[in-house]
Amino acid sequence: MEKKTLIDAPPKTTKEEEFMVVKRNGKLVPFSRERIRFALTGAFQEQYQTLSPDLASSIQSLTEAIADGLLQLAEKGASLTVESIQDFVEVSLMKKGHHEVAKKYILYRNEQTKKRQRHLGHLKIFRQDQQTLVRFNPIKIASSIEKALRIGENISEKTPKSMVETINLLTEKVIEEMILRVEKGEELYIVDVQNAIEEALMEHKFFQAAKVFIVKRVKKEEIFSHKVQPVQIKGEVKNFTLLTKEGKTKTISEQFLKEKLSFACRGLEASVNLEELLQTSIMNFYEGMKEHELDLANIFAARSNIEKDPAYGKVAARLLLDVLYRETLGISSADPSLEKTHKRYFKSMIAQGIRIGRLNPELLDFDLDFLAEKINLDHDDLFLYLGLQT
Repeated sequence: MEKKTLIDAPPKTTKEEEFMVVKRNGKLVPFSRERIRFALTGAFQEQYQTLSPDLASSIQSLTEAIADGLLQLAEKGASLTVESIQDFVEVSLMKKGHHEVAKKYILYRNEQTKKRQRHLGHLKIFRQDQQTLVRFNPIKIASSIEKALRIGENISEKTPKSMVETINLLTEKVIEEMILRVEKGEELYIVDVQNAIEEALMEHKFFQAAKVFIVKRVKKEEIFSHKVQPVQIKGEVKNFTLLTKEGKTKTISEQFLKEKLSFACRGLEASVNLEELLQTSIMNFYEGMKEHELDLANIFAARSNIEKDPAYGKVAARLLLDVLYRETLGISSADPSLEKTHKRYFKSMIAQGIRIGRLNPELLDFDLDFLAEKINLDHDDLFLYLGLQT
């Protein structure tokens, strides 16, 4: 989509400059309704070629409604990001019946996403379980730094501009370090980012903020380790080499494999034999085994024992559910933030379904936050293997 000319209109006097938007590279910039109007103008011109006075008026009205709606969310404490603003624009266009314009806007957005993915967006990082690979997200780095600084510096009001510059500086520093690691052929892990944030805060003498970040990090690690209790391996510990989608080799330990199976067996210890399950799974391993086949080996091991005890069907279902969570949410079933991620996913996937024409835009009239809160994630654990597979 080519650069378009802005519609002449007097800027609306507001306190919007006080609100900051998190860009995709982690930087914070002042909120601007002119950027929204610019994007809407481009989408309408892409659809209609020329803008009649009525269309120009529609664009202006939409701009004001979208900007005011976003500022209301910001005043309530919502974090404004480029992605959330674009989602809001898409939803607003569809609710007002501008479906073709929304389609142009979405196509342009997807095109820009592909371009970014050839740069920073191609980076991947392993989550806390050290097995799940997700997209590297600079926004989370900026958000973590801002939270630590606000608490450390006792800031309760809006983030001052002087601190915004500091957040941008520290975020850039952490991102550059991660890019250098990848260029050296290293894989990225959450712990690498956490270490880099701590070091950046300490280096710039934000000692209280660093302390806040470290304490929060330790609490998260304690929650994670409590949810996935370590299971000890007797005798010699074996390691296995797998091939990733990218064709790289990846090593997992027998200890990791046993902990994964142990989590799937939780509450069923009286009915299932964890050691036998582990050995049955390992028997399915072979030289050059692909990473996704590890899940199949575990599931097949549990399935093969269903005749011995129906509890193995529950184990197989949990192993399959873990695969589904990682494929859709990018998070494992053992992750302590699963429930929070699931609620956020509910809303974003309804928007995505509308975006691609699979769901009715009228769904947006419902209170999606209320519905998301009412979803009981524990009900997923009621499925047995055949039901979940179906």
